Amino acid sequence: MNEEDEFGMSKTTRDADPMEQENKSAVKDHPDFNFLDADEIRAAVTSEDKRSVPLWMTRMPVEKDPSQWTILEVQIRPDRSWEVIKELIATVCIGKGLLVTEEHPNSVLFRKKVTQESMARGMANSATFLNVYVHNGVSPSKLRVVDICTLVSDENKLLGGMVSTRKNALWAAQDHNQPHKYTLDQLLGALQVTLLSQCLSLSHLYMASPENSMDSVENAELDEGYVEDLKRAFSSEMKANMRDLCIPLESYAYDQEFACALLIGLLEPSLKKYGIKLTDTPTEATEAKDVKEEVSAATVSIEGHSINEDEPALNEEKVSPPHEPETLNTSPSPNEAAASDPSKLYGEVVSELVQNLWRVCKEDCEVRLRAKIDEKQQQVTARVEAVQSLRTRAIRAIMEADGAQMSSLNQSPADDRSNVLLYEAPCMVNGIPVTLHVTYG
Repeated sequence: MNEEDEFGMSKTTRDADPMEQENKSAVKDHPDFNFLDADEIRAAVTSEDKRSVPLWMTRMPVEKDPSQWTILEVQIRPDRSWEVIKELIATVCIGKGLLVTEEHPNSVLFRKKVTQESMARGMANSATFLNVYVHNGVSPSKLRVVDICTLVSDENKLLGGMVSTRKNALWAAQDHNQPHKYTLDQLLGALQVTLLSQCLSLSHLYMASPENSMDSVENAELDEGYVEDLKRAFSSEMKANMRDLCIPLESYAYDQEFACALLIGLLEPSLKKYGIKLTDTPTEATEAKDVKEEVSAATVSIEGHSINEDEPALNEEKVSPPHEPETLNTSPSPNEAAASDPSKLYGEVVSELVQNLWRVCKEDCEVRLRAKIDEKQQQVTARVEAVQSLRTRAIRAIMEADGAQMSSLNQSPADDRSNVLLYEAPCMVNGIPVTLHVTYG
């Protein structure tokens, strides 16, 4: 009897031993299936640029740090429904014992509680879970992707919290969760086989397959979910670009208003002394209304004034854009061209639909962005002109006030209004007490 028969370990069993297969993945090399690099994700999470991490990664369940997950990103055909893809993934996961615990329009979480093989090292109060989180969305390159994320997590019953397994855990000199990670890797391999067998990956779009032959060129169309996801992706980029362009404009307007507020604060004693009310200065009713708003903006509390990076974008959202996303003709049908050219492949028609969708969304966002930036520039120009006018009128009102006090530090004719004392204060120059006079001249 050989060694394998004696210990009941056949070659098949040995090949499936996770200890010997830990460096191999069940996911085969394929252009549509790629693992995201955990180090790159960790660097993006710790960077100051919040846009370097996709929004969905900041809202992951169980473990909030996306770098702790194993993420397999799959490029999916844009003409297939998310519901179909979700049902296929659910079939495989449920067949492996994982159950749906959370479900959202574009994501679903599967979990399975597994039993520890050993209760040593204080693990009696812990339970291990297999987690599979699936998210459907759009990649930065605007391709449709499904991200399949796996994680082995430990729930400590005494602490009542989730503790994800980490490679540097003190009690895990030999990672007791390695078999569970191997199980999840096998699950990823099964999901890859299922998606490829159903011709759902992007590369199958141009292949001669039953999926493509069943769909005639005239009936080719994009999935509504992909269209909506793409609209949101373009809209998010537009808002980010708008924020980057609006912040310098808002900063310039704020600096002008801040300087005006400081000046009004210095001139306030003289304004009170001569009983000057800036709102009474204009002669036209419309100008008086504008000045009232200007004074209110300029005399705002300096300590409480700050620039919020999100403020320009939020203010712009209140303005109805000239082109609403809902009015987009996002399917400028290349079907007519396809009908005139029956030699086109189904994949070529779908690719043209995607290209046209990208073009329409991009053009619409550019139009909306230009309109909103122009509006912001007009707002900033009006604010700057208002505070500049307010400063001029405040100084002129003091200079032209009856009985205005002249500076005694400068000899000038009595009718020289440029020598009117605007501000007076004691100060120190090289340790010598002096009096500071501020005049327009």
